[in-house]
Amino acid sequence: KFLQLGGVSGPIMPKKYIDTRYTYEDLEAKGFGIGSGAILVADETKSIIKFLESVSYFFYHESCGKCTPCREGKRQMKKLLSKMSNGTATMKDLKNIEKISRIMTDASFCGLGQTAATAMLTAIKYFSPELCSSIEEMKTL
Repeated sequence: KFLQLGGVSGPIMPKKYIDTRYTYEDLEAKGFGIGSGAILVADETKSIIKFLESVSYFFYHESCGKCTPCREGKRQMKKLLSKMSNGTATMKDLKNIEKISRIMTDASFCGLGQTAATAMLTAIKYFSPELCSSIEEMKTL
């Protein structure tokens, strides 16, 4: 279903890119990076939302709490992903997750806060239908 490249702070690559050569140049041309070199592989049985919850929990736990964008961003992201996971999220929640992710990336002091939202942002880019399937008002359409 997807790969996560470069460890927990890396982007999520959908299966349509699975044949991309594992080189800096080829991955960069598709908008991805190698990061630490780690590759996590998930099959069709893995929920993108559950995966993002585990990534979010990791960063929530690892944040030093020094800067507000990371500390509060991770707290809010964890809360909103929980709503998505239990099916009570709204489109406003999904839009807020994206906004929070961008603020964290741009305004956090250190690399942890700056990359903590990478998985979320790439999931929004490539897995919007699955994310929207957890949105309360989308279920009635």
